[in-house]
Parts: sequence; C-alpha cells; structure tokens
Amino acid sequence: RKKQWEDAQKLVEHGHSLSAAKDFKGALSAYERARAKGLRFDDTKSALTVEQITVCGIANVQHQLGNWEACLEEHLRALDLARRTNNKRMIETELGNVDSALVEATSQCTSKGLELFGRGQGWAAEALAMHERALGYALRIRPIGPQAQLPNGSFEPATDKAERVCLCNMGNAHHRLGHYVTALRLHKRCLHLSLLSKDVKQCGTSRNSLYLSLLGTLGARAGVVPHCDEPDDLRSQ
Repeated sequence: RKKQWEDAQKLVEHGHSLSAAKDFKGALSAYERARAKGLRFDDTKSALTVEQITVCGIANVQHQLGNWEACLEEHLRALDLARRTNNKRMIETELGNVDSALVEATSQCTSKGLELFGRGQGWAAEALAMHERALGYALRIRPIGPQAQLPNGSFEPATDKAERVCLCNMGNAHHRLGHYVTALRLHKRCLHLSLLSKDVKQCGTSRNSLYLSLLGTLGARAGVVPHCDEPDDLRSQ
C-alpha cells in the first residue's frame, strides 16, 4: 500500500511540475495516471484523497488547455467529492469554479454555433444544436454566481444575459431552417426578457429578428414562403 501511495504521489508532483512549466498535456497525462493508481487502492480513504488531489489538477489543466466542457466535468466531480466529505470550504470554492466553467462552456458553444451559422444555410441545424447546448449550460449558472454588465453599466446575473443571447441565436437558426413559428416564439421570449432586464441593445436585436420571423410566419401562412412549420402551428399564430 505504501508503494502505491508513493507512486501516485510522485505522479501528482510530476503533474504539478509539468503544469508549472506550461506542459499542460504532459501534466494531464500525469494526473490521469495518478488518478488511475488511486482508483486501485484498497483503502477507501487513500483512494478518495488521491481523487481529490488529481481532480483539481485535471480541472486546472483542462482550463489551461481551453477544454471548458472537460473542465466543467472535473469541477462537478470535485464538488461531488467535497459534498461527500462535507468539506464546506471546498464546496464553496467548487461552486464558484462550476459557475465559471459553465460561463465559459456557454461562451464556447455560442461561439461555435455562430461560426457554424456563418457558414451558410446547410449548417443551420448544426448551429441550432450548438446554441441549444449553450442554453443548457447557461441555465445551470447560479443566479447568485457570476455577473454580466449591461450596456447602461449596471450588472445582472450572467445566467440571465446568456439565456437571452442563446434564445436569440436559436431563433435565428430556426428561422433559417424555415421554422418561422418556433423562431417567432423564441424571439418573443427573448424580447420579453430583454425588456424586463432593460437590455436596450438586445431589445433592438430581438425586435428586428422578431419582425423578420413574423414576416416569415405570415408568408408561410399565405403559402408564398417555403417553410417547415406544422399547419396547426401556423394557424395558432
């Protein structure tokens, strides 16, 4: 057992050294090998200690590598460990880390979605899937967590601003796919939230997008615009 512990400890220390030298891929490999050794411990307490050390190291390295979704997974794992051991300080730290990782994962997915959308008509479905993924992350950010600044200089929960951006992007993707009714609903929701938050910039964007989706819906209802909406949905608008 002592030999197992020493081997795991050496790998962790090697991971720290590589991370300090900015060899993040090498550090990730070292931490993952240390984790694997820890999982083979017969002693539950020692296994848990190794896991707590390596999960933090892996999360930090994934952060440095820009792998925000992998970083998020590790912070969620660390949070679970903290709760299992009732480590209140670690719980508070990891709640903040999870929020930060969710913000970055939302941002990454949004950027990728916009990049896909910019490729043209044939990529709208892929862009939509990415924006839906971004929304999933955005809604998990705690309201008491990170804050976002509005154009007027005031602040609001980052989750609120991210939700509006995701709804707008999803509406644009649905519009391009010919789902005008769905796009209209999303832009209405985005505009409503923007008005509540007094987000003047997003209000303007949402109004323009809503107007275009309304024209698409009316054109689809009149049979002069190709669409993919269900007849019942068109009649309900």
